[in-house]
Amino acid sequence: MNHDQAERSGLMPFTLCCANAVIVKRVLIGVLAVFSVIPQVAGQATTATPGPTKVGPPRGTLIGTGGGTGLEIMSEFIKAAGGPDALIVLIPTSSSFGGDVPEGNMTSRRIVGGIVVDFTEQGMAAPLKSAGARNVQVIHTRDRNVANSDNFVAPLKRAGGVWTTGGNPDLFMEAYSGTKMEQELRNLLDRGGVIGGASAGAIILGSDGPPAPAMTRYFGFLRNAVFWPHATSTNQLPAFQTHAAQHPDLIDLAVDEPAAWLIKGDIATVIGTGRAYVYGEDPRNPGAHYITLRSGDQYNLATRAVVRSR
Repeated sequence: MNHDQAERSGLMPFTLCCANAVIVKRVLIGVLAVFSVIPQVAGQATTATPGPTKVGPPRGTLIGTGGGTGLEIMSEFIKAAGGPDALIVLIPTSSSFGGDVPEGNMTSRRIVGGIVVDFTEQGMAAPLKSAGARNVQVIHTRDRNVANSDNFVAPLKRAGGVWTTGGNPDLFMEAYSGTKMEQELRNLLDRGGVIGGASAGAIILGSDGPPAPAMTRYFGFLRNAVFWPHATSTNQLPAFQTHAAQHPDLIDLAVDEPAAWLIKGDIATVIGTGRAYVYGEDPRNPGAHYITLRSGDQYNLATRAVVRSR
């Protein structure tokens, strides 16, 4: 343990002076030695010391992407979950694409817009495994009774991270809101884990949803906040600006598909190769009522201040 860690643990400062200096120093060395041998559980997310937050979670990490699952984003997610050997639970319940993901064992492939969409467990887990995850388990149901059962949520009790897919966020809420599944997601954050998702999987992290077709309530892991995925590819920015102006009590976070918001406490950091957006006046882009952020830039959710990385 270094000086900073000792100070945070309450062991510092000691007053080392006069004849007592040697005695105090020996006591300090002995206590530090005890702390240095406390084991850490491999493959589980580290629990951070909680602090008061206004918008973000007091513990744990949230990652919401604009729709993409690029290597940098998934690598950050795996790191937050506890590393490559941590148990990651993948939940594809938001996925629809013209039909439901099958119950139980997923073996389906469908053609959507001329593209083969792979709903097999291997296909859905591929972005995580390509980024180095070695322990991915897929769970899914549309039955609220199943979602409220101990057997179904058992993997979440051991997981360091949960990843949710894109699709229709209301499908996710219809299946899991108010069930043991929701409680275990909250427990995961409380013990320092990570919840991440793409598109619909990002929307459910906020408290409110984009207003088309109608404002919908979501889990609120990020309080009084709205995620807007696919910001530029589906021309979301005009609606984003209008909504933000009409709802100053909410924080609107928009993001392009190749980028993501990584949120710890009240600090939201942009990761990935795309751009993210917050409501406000940007001197770099006069006339646009939004501020463009790039990888490494941060946004303080409590003060609504932008911190540029360069």
